[in-house]
Amino acid sequence: MKTGKIKSSCIGLLLLLCVLFLSGCSAGETAKQTKDMAAEDSVTEDMTSGNAQSGNAEEHTLAEGTSGSDGSTAVQSEGITEQEALGVALSHAGVKEDDVTSKRIEKDYEAGKEVYDIEFYAGNKEYDYEIGVADGSVVKADSEIEDNQSNDKNATGGTQTSDNKKQITKEEAKKIALAKVPGAKNIQIEKDREDGRVVYEGEIHHKNIEYDFEIDAATGNVLSWEEDRED
Repeated sequence: MKTGKIKSSCIGLLLLLCVLFLSGCSAGETAKQTKDMAAEDSVTEDMTSGNAQSGNAEEHTLAEGTSGSDGSTAVQSEGITEQEALGVALSHAGVKEDDVTSKRIEKDYEAGKEVYDIEFYAGNKEYDYEIGVADGSVVKADSEIEDNQSNDKNATGGTQTSDNKKQITKEEAKKIALAKVPGAKNIQIEKDREDGRVVYEGEIHHKNIEYDFEIDAATGNVLSWEEDRED
């Protein structure tokens, strides 16, 4: 009887140990699962935070680069400024800025090329220029004397037309025009009457540029001068 009780006690103890062992394993597995779930939640939170920060950075970058009406990133346009274009025109005309009485500058397009359309007055001349925005090249140049009086007063107070005065020859007019385009030889010139004044009209072609001009037959003054690039 005593031996049977001892066996029963051992069996009961073993069952208790098994129950405790199984309970421990179950608790450990539960703790592990809880820990894994917490880790997954942490990774998800980090990814969400990272995406939010990335989105904020992108939004900030776009905000800094926004400008154009078409949604493109703003880039400072290349080319010369209005003042630089005016300087090119004045230098080409041989006019000092202090001598300019009035001026007008605006952007325009000439044969698909962006240009500065410049008009200014100095002395008794009107100057019209087109200067390339990208490279500062002289696309077009024109000048015209504003005083178009065709008659000169004589000593008696009357008038004397230029027809009655000594006039320069066609060869002299050619030399005057060619002197403004060093190296040029291709010139066409003819005598004409403009606003009651006898003039020499002509054109010069040199290095892909066409020059149109008018020269006063009585004085030899260049009344108008225009330059156009030939395509």
